[in-house]
Amino acid sequence: MAVYVFLERKRRILTEDVLLEISPGQPLKRVSPCMNISRFALLFCTVFQLGALNPLISYAQANAEQATIISADMTPDVRIIIDISGSMKQNDPLNLRRPALELLVQLFPEGSRAGVWTFGQWVNNLVPSNIVDDRWREHASSQAQKINSVALHTNIADALEKAVDDIDRLDPKFKTHIILLTDGMVDISKSPADNAQSRHRIIDQILPTLSEAGVTIHTVALSKNADWELMERLAVETNGLAAVAETADDLTRIFLQAFDAAAPAEQVPLEGNSFLVDSSIEEFTALIFRQSGSESATLVSPENKQYTQAKHTADMSWFSQHNYDLITVKRPYEGAWEIRAKLEPESRVTIVSNLSLQINRLAKSNFIGDEAKIAAVLREQGENISRPEFLDLVEVSVEVNRRHDNQQWRISLSGFNRTPPNGVFSSQLEMLNRAGVYDITVYVDGKTFLRQQTQTVELRQDFSVKTRSTDDMPPNHRLTLIAQNPDINPATAVITAQVQQPDGSAGKVFKLAPMDDRKWVVDIEGSIQSGLYRVEFEASGNYRNGTPFSFRTEVEIEHHVSGSEFMMTAGFELEPAPEPLIEPAPKPKPAQVDLKQEPEPDTAKGDIDWEKIGLYAGLGIGNILVLTLGFFAYKMVTSGANKSEILESEDEDEEPSDIESELESDLEDLEDEPLHGAPEQEEPRSEEIEELDTELLDVGEVDVDVADLDIDDTFQELEPEKESSAEVDDNSLGDILDLPDDAIDIDPDTDDDD
Repeated sequence: MAVYVFLERKRRILTEDVLLEISPGQPLKRVSPCMNISRFALLFCTVFQLGALNPLISYAQANAEQATIISADMTPDVRIIIDISGSMKQNDPLNLRRPALELLVQLFPEGSRAGVWTFGQWVNNLVPSNIVDDRWREHASSQAQKINSVALHTNIADALEKAVDDIDRLDPKFKTHIILLTDGMVDISKSPADNAQSRHRIIDQILPTLSEAGVTIHTVALSKNADWELMERLAVETNGLAAVAETADDLTRIFLQAFDAAAPAEQVPLEGNSFLVDSSIEEFTALIFRQSGSESATLVSPENKQYTQAKHTADMSWFSQHNYDLITVKRPYEGAWEIRAKLEPESRVTIVSNLSLQINRLAKSNFIGDEAKIAAVLREQGENISRPEFLDLVEVSVEVNRRHDNQQWRISLSGFNRTPPNGVFSSQLEMLNRAGVYDITVYVDGKTFLRQQTQTVELRQDFSVKTRSTDDMPPNHRLTLIAQNPDINPATAVITAQVQQPDGSAGKVFKLAPMDDRKWVVDIEGSIQSGLYRVEFEASGNYRNGTPFSFRTEVEIEHHVSGSEFMMTAGFELEPAPEPLIEPAPKPKPAQVDLKQEPEPDTAKGDIDWEKIGLYAGLGIGNILVLTLGFFAYKMVTSGANKSEILESEDEDEEPSDIESELESDLEDLEDEPLHGAPEQEEPRSEEIEELDTELLDVGEVDVDVADLDIDDTFQELEPEKESSAEVDDNSLGDILDLPDDAIDIDPDTDDDD
């Protein structure tokens, strides 16, 4: 098919009619002005037909495009995986995982599928995946009480595989989502090599398999020690959400956010403490988060009847926890309902209605530059409403809130076109142009009814930079540039880095070699200056579809240690650099003495240090006392031995009186000859000498008896008992830790609530 375009080209002297023939894949062809009249007639008719049909073609294309934007949400199939490793005792001391799970169990829509797995070293299917009904909810609530913090390791790889072990036979009528909660790194053994291998298995094998099967992973990190890089990658490459719960108190809110992404529900706006129920609503569920310390909520109907947890009708079900009430009302009265409670912002009212609002689901992980288009349609009995008389009464708007700075935008979708084709209202979201988390809510005001739908998306840059510092002296800094966008082709990426010194001087430009397929690393070791360093990264290359990309970012590092050489590794220079000039360290200036103040005494210049002298003198005196006491002890022992010999000789001698008389005479001679210059000393009494001899003899006997008899015999009797006790303890510990693959870390029936 050839398309003919008739042009008029004016020249200075004459006007020449030129006809160009344009064929697909062919250069322009000039046709003679004296062309056949039939060809000209054909050209005229073709142009006329194209002009007449163009509006119809555009209308049909827009109608088809918007029709494909909105599709009925698939029934969710949610697999919840919960970490029960021992570190959870510190990160979730109150075990708030239990009430958070109980809330999700109650919120699952009727007819959806759900299951719960716990993992540590082993993986346990706490609640088998099945169709959600009252019986499933009752069983899941009872099993939630068995969540604990007793496992030894964090085996994320096995948990992901076993939660989706039916990946080859997933039901196409369901959309499978995984909600993964963990507080740590991949940890399967004490070997770092084993842990690294398990982590690579997740990235290289498990993640691609889940992504190809259409499984979406939403990750919740309950600790700063969690492997956030891995959590983000799991979410980004499967179009899921990644969130961090700073404390266990945030766990319910984060869990609810992940649940909304997996199982979105239509809502009616909650204005203050009231909401409107119209005649098309068959059921509503009010999730009421109460302020801390407040009492349970009271629900007031349009007839001004009050209902509480203790007193409500058979059409109501009431589930209450320490900080929220979950109330479901079937066949509610039409009109304004009121909630009497101190509400928290996360409160909402979801509905089941014949008149429903449907919106398109944006990718949860977008990147700057991606197109973001919101579309909404009202449906009645599953059919789009496109009647102009109905749409003229409807106001459709969208509100966008960016979380980190709370900036808001609100635009009218019905203002662009009051009666859009096929009833679909749509608009580009131009405000999604900066990295951050955005909450997008579509409102419909139909005068007699209200509807809203909310979704959360995160907008990311193509690359992110992670920094890590060590406590070495001087400290080292590692900067890792990570390609977050999976569409980037690492083989085409050219990455450079330049470091700016604290004094403003620019350093060398380094071309970085890839650490792996999506990482580039810069190591900064020491510095010659303390202060703020700026590292500028530049990246360029192509996406996998061939489209070029470019990226630039700057990172600041505070460095406080000086005196060592600045180095930059893990790259190579673009140009040869000259030998660096090492600046000599400045000589310290002499201290200036303030003449108005008296100088402090300097003990290092010959002054006497009395503290040291006192210490040495004390040590000398102590040594003398020890020697003196040792001498007297020696004399006492030897004198005791002499006295023992004398006593023994008394027993054997037939004339003990002669020995006693000789001793008495010797003592009298000593008294008659006093020592020169020695003071007179009082003679010890004989009774004291005999008492001392007796004590020395008793001590010697006791020492010998205990050493020879009691101690040896006692140890010989106790040693077998000690060995057997240790053997029992070791065996008991081994029985606890050595569990089979299909066993829970601790028997749930015997689990306590530590």
